[in-house]
Amino acid sequence: YLREVFRHIRKEMNIKIDSGRPPQKLPYVPTEEEIDKYYKAVWKSRKMNYVVIVKTFLYTGVRVSELINIRLLDIDLDNCQIRITKGKGGERSSSSVSKSIYGSVSCAYGRGKKEKSYIF
Repeated sequence: YLREVFRHIRKEMNIKIDSGRPPQKLPYVPTEEEIDKYYKAVWKSRKMNYVVIVKTFLYTGVRVSELINIRLLDIDLDNCQIRITKGKGGERSSSSVSKSIYGSVSCAYGRGKKEKSYIF
């Protein structure tokens, strides 16, 4: 309640308060054209591992640190889910796998890796 009272008083008296912190900078979000160019460059390399990395990153919305920690046993192809076990702040979460990358992610299973190994 008091916070609102002081906000109202500052607004009425036109008082500006400097928090002492620099304004937060928003993260850079690439345009669709930039993403398309990047994706085409990766596709032209013909290295399926790179294609799987980029598709998983773009279509699941996971952070890079989460992406590199995905193991084969974290992928549930039956329910189209990827478990994120080492997320931001040590939290566990899951991310949906869209049908468009289902085949690419399932390629990781066919590469002869052990179940506990990392995909990337």
